[in-house]
Amino acid sequence: MVVQQPVQRQPLTVAALWQLTFGILELNYAVEGTQIWLDDDQDAKGDDYEQKRKDVQQVYSPILGAAGEALDSSDDNHTEL
Repeated sequence: MVVQQPVQRQPLTVAALWQLTFGILELNYAVEGTQIWLDDDQDAKGDDYEQKRKDVQQVYSPILGAAGEALDSSDDNHTEL
């Protein structure tokens, strides 16, 4: 039988909150820049699209990785009997 304890989340520190805010702003900037590029360079080659995808992925991967780690650590608060 598995008994789940209430998840006790640690409050976000001010530094973590700022880091998340700047990450979201950076992602927004990367996406907007890519949208402008797509509008302006509709004749781009496949390699150009792949490079843009990689550029945006470099911005969002750390953000999603950190979010995943936070979710994984919340699973550690369960107790098995």
